Amino acid sequence: MIKDHKVSNMNGAIEYILQSDSTWKHRKEFQRDEDHLKNLLIKCESYWIGKRQSEGVDIEDAYKCQWCDYKHICTWREDKQNEFSRKKRRFD
Repeated sequence: MIKDHKVSNMNGAIEYILQSDSTWKHRKEFQRDEDHLKNLLIKCESYWIGKRQSEGVDIEDAYKCQWCDYKHICTWREDKQNEFSRKKRRFD
């Protein structure tokens, strides 16, 4: 599927807009890396067509879990919580 997709030569951009009132805050333009984008799409595709399991975020991004619709069934969160509890018991 993805391997047949042609990526244009355009650069990318991200715009930061407040969700609460749609206030535009910032625009960040970047040089797009076609190989990186293609690899990312292939990785995402394998999840969506059922060829790989979901993956947790980096621990630095775990705060985002509080807004996730799937947090109540997330095994990654449970595993991290158990890991933290084991480490805490070792130091108590």
